Amino acid sequence: MAAEKVAFIIPVHPPHYSYMYQLLGDLEGSNVDLILVFSNQGDYDEFSLKDKIGKVMLPPGETKNIVTWKKFYALQQLRDSAYDYFIVCDAEIAIIKENFSEANLLAKIRQIYQNKNIYGGTSVEVVNRSITELSAQIFRQEEDVHALQRLTADFTIYYWWSDLPVYKRDHLDRFFQSFHLEPTNLMWRHFDHIIYLNFLMLREDFTLINVQPITGIIHRSLESFSTRDPKILDGLKEIGYGFGWVTPRFLEAAHDFLIKEGSLLLYHLDR
Repeated sequence: MAAEKVAFIIPVHPPHYSYMYQLLGDLEGSNVDLILVFSNQGDYDEFSLKDKIGKVMLPPGETKNIVTWKKFYALQQLRDSAYDYFIVCDAEIAIIKENFSEANLLAKIRQIYQNKNIYGGTSVEVVNRSITELSAQIFRQEEDVHALQRLTADFTIYYWWSDLPVYKRDHLDRFFQSFHLEPTNLMWRHFDHIIYLNFLMLREDFTLINVQPITGIIHRSLESFSTRDPKILDGLKEIGYGFGWVTPRFLEAAHDFLIKEGSLLLYHLDR
C-alpha cells in the first residue's frame, strides 16, 4: 500500500517569498509538495522558483478575507487530487530539521485523526469570542450553530492554531457542503481552520478539550504558547497533544522535550 501523500497549501505574496525559497530548499528530496496560492499573475511572475511548486491562481473578485478565501479556494481546486492531507498555513514557517521527515509528518497527522481531540482555552477577549461565534454561524443548518455554541461553552473556548492546521481531502466535499462559500460572504473573523475543526466536531465526533486546567490562564488557544514547566508539558502529553508545530520561542524554552516529542514545524517566524 502506497504511503499517504501530504502537501502544504500556503497563500503567499511577494514580501514573504523568502520564506518559501528557504522552505523549498529544506523540502528538497522529500515527498512533501508545496502548493502556493497567488492573488494574481503579477505576483506569480515575481516568484523565481516556479518549477519547484504547485500553483493555484485566485480568480478576480472582491472579498473581505483574502487569506481564508485563498485557502478555501485552493482546497476546492484540489478536492480530486492525489493528496491525502493538506497542511494549510501562512508563509512564515520553517521545518525543524532534526525531526522533519515524511514519516514523522504523517505520524503527527494520523495522531490528530485517531485521537479526535481539538485543543483550546477559555478566552475573555471579545475579538476571540467573535471569531469563534462567526466561524460557527457560517454553517447552513441552525442546529449546527446551536451545537457549536454548546460545544464551545457559548463560544468562549478559542482553538485557532492550537495544533497542526491539517485538512483531510476525503472530508472536503462534505465540508464545503456544510456552509455557503462565496468570497463576498467571507468576513475577516471567519478563520479557515476553526471552521474545519467545527466540521470535525459536528460530523466526525471530535472532542474539544479545554487545556486551561493544565496550562493555567493563556492568552488565547495554544497558538503562540510557550513554557518550560515539565508539569504542564507532561500534562499536555497525557491528554494526547502532539506538539506538531511550535513557535521559535517555545522551541527555545523546551528544546529537548520538543525534539524528543517529534516537533517538526516552526510557525510565526515573523513574531
